[in-house]
Amino acid sequence: MSDRIDKILDLVEKVYIELQDTKIELQDTKAGIDERFGNIDKRFGNIDERLDNIDKRMDNIEGRLTKVEQGQKRLEALIENDIKTDIKALYDGYKQVYEKQQEHDRRFNILESKLEQQNVEIRVIKGGSRKIK
Repeated sequence: MSDRIDKILDLVEKVYIELQDTKIELQDTKAGIDERFGNIDKRFGNIDERLDNIDKRMDNIEGRLTKVEQGQKRLEALIENDIKTDIKALYDGYKQVYEKQQEHDRRFNILESKLEQQNVEIRVIKGGSRKIK
């Protein structure tokens, strides 16, 4: 029976050695997994920092966009209240000048035709006075 016990002890010893080797391998694997999780945590930390930076930049862009929108509203009000009325006044002035020019053209044409008529009359008078002499 002692032989059987020795075989059992040898078998138990081999199992124990295998278990110890497996335990060491598991510890090494656990250490590798822990290291990988540590790297993943670092990467997530970097991603969080990048997202924070992106959030800050977006806030900055939103602030600038708000300023641009406010400036646009001021410009629209300026155009509506000041420039539009100035353009209307300029148009009215242009219209008055154009109408006055039309009137002057009409009067000029009348004067020009009177002058031509008088020139004809002068020629007729001069022509008639030559006959009398």
